Amino acid sequence: MSVVNSKLDTSTKGVVMDTTKYTEEVTPTELRNAYEVAYGEYGANHLIGALFANLPYETIERLYDQAIEKVREDLRVAGQL
Repeated sequence: MSVVNSKLDTSTKGVVMDTTKYTEEVTPTELRNAYEVAYGEYGANHLIGALFANLPYETIERLYDQAIEKVREDLRVAGQL
């Protein structure tokens, strides 16, 4: 089985190479898998870059703040803060 067939579920969305738009929503896993097939081991990095370039700055800032707050909480729980 090819990497494309094993990574991308073409059974519910038709043949990947024959269609460029889907009528149903793509899941986060399907999006990640598509980027991993397209860009290999750097697929996740390319996906993060694409999301970063296309999200409003307010969303990026909110996600960053959430991550920093999680780190702070983890440090508090561990007694390191």
